[in-house]
Amino acid sequence: MRWSHDNNISVNKDKSGILAIRVDRRTPPPVQTDFQGIAVVQHYKYLGVPINDSATILTHTDALTKKLK
Repeated sequence: MRWSHDNNISVNKDKSGILAIRVDRRTPPPVQTDFQGIAVVQHYKYLGVPINDSATILTHTDALTKKLK
């Protein structure tokens, strides 16, 4: 948030999310639910591609499969 403030860029907190990517499944998810008003999420849609916290595209392939049915 400091970088955006220093560069006069506003962040829309309703449209933003923090995706904490885990290295492996044994890594516990983050305990903190938000950071300076931005929610920590388990999945996020970026440029139309859904990404989950383990950085796999299974969510994307599932969404494509639903659209094709």
